[in-house]
Amino acid sequence: MNMTTQAYQELNISFSLNDSTGHPVFGANAIFRLWRDYYNRTSENDERTFLTSNSEGKVKKQLDIGRCSYGDYEVEHTELSVA
Repeated sequence: MNMTTQAYQELNISFSLNDSTGHPVFGANAIFRLWRDYYNRTSENDERTFLTSNSEGKVKKQLDIGRCSYGDYEVEHTELSVA
């Protein structure tokens, strides 16, 4: 029997976009891609969230990634934060 631990169920994404002069970039687009099957990362097997920067050049979004419902492999979890 495999025991699985899910590290997180919610993901907070936030960043600021500025041009080369330091001014905020309005309307810039970014895509967050989530693969629930770590070993089958294809463009057909991802969930995409489209993000757009506001007038201050900021993007802020909370994603509910839900509970793990499958998986046979262990993946080392690394917490990342960009300051």
